[in-house]
Amino acid sequence: MTDEPAPRARYGEAFWRTHHEAWKRSDLNQREYCEVQGLSLKAFGNWRAKFKGEPQAPARKLLYRRGGVSHTLNHSSSHRLSHPLSHVTYPSSEPSADLVVPPPRAGHRRRFSDADRSRILVEAAKPGASVSEVARRYGIDRRVLCRWRQEQAAKPVFVDVKMVDAPEAEALAKIAELYAVEKRIRGQSAEARRAARETASRPLVEAMKPWLEDQLRRVPPKGGLADAIRYALARWQALCRFGRIELDNNAVERAIRPIALGRKNHLFAGSDGGGERWATVCSIIATAKLNDVEPYAYLKDVLERMTNGHPMSRLDDLLPWNWMPADDDI
Repeated sequence: MTDEPAPRARYGEAFWRTHHEAWKRSDLNQREYCEVQGLSLKAFGNWRAKFKGEPQAPARKLLYRRGGVSHTLNHSSSHRLSHPLSHVTYPSSEPSADLVVPPPRAGHRRRFSDADRSRILVEAAKPGASVSEVARRYGIDRRVLCRWRQEQAAKPVFVDVKMVDAPEAEALAKIAELYAVEKRIRGQSAEARRAARETASRPLVEAMKPWLEDQLRRVPPKGGLADAIRYALARWQALCRFGRIELDNNAVERAIRPIALGRKNHLFAGSDGGGERWATVCSIIATAKLNDVEPYAYLKDVLERMTNGHPMSRLDDLLPWNWMPADDDI
């Protein structure tokens, strides 16, 4: 008489759900768990897929406290996070000695403050510390923690440097003295400015030349400071030309700024002749502004006078510094 195979027992949903929860709390994989419990791997996998598709209820009770008070993630005082929404967790099963970090909500990423990230990096850098263990304790991926360490290593370190008796600082101080003289004489007549530069600025410049020559022997010959000193000494004769010449060309730079800003539009002059005429118009407008003449009123009046037969022998009267508005415009 042959033994007939015993009919396979059919278990309900409650049976498989209980084993599914027990498997999640264990350290075994599916195959190992089914071999230990004597379960069908295929049936267990089918039920697990069904349970995984169900909406998961929160496995842990989270308490969010606002107000910026830091709380620990476990019941020890050694690990504290300073995030304003720090998590206090209560394990659903027996408590664990490791730090418990709750999973992020669906569609959200867990965020750590800069202070928390620095604290985690300090812990991971301790002698004998395992990066994988630290990452597991804080509920982050090991690759994320490694990326944090790389970013920290690549971050530049800024050190406050105060220049004391440095050649650059002393040179800037000497130049500032020259500009202080220019500030005092700004708005005065040309003769007054020239006299002030001869008496106040020239001694400063003459004292600067031996100082630059001495510094050139002290600084590295291939450095940027040495190049700047050689550039100034090579043009020393032009630098000492005082009189009606300004200390810099900022006034000219301000005058040509509209042209520089519209350089792309000026490319469409149409021809070389059109570009030259456009340059002439820009020069007239800039000259009118320098002489405190309103450009539109000046050009309108000059064109009307030339159309009405202004004599060629009196063209100098129409120059911006000689122009006087007509009686009708006054």
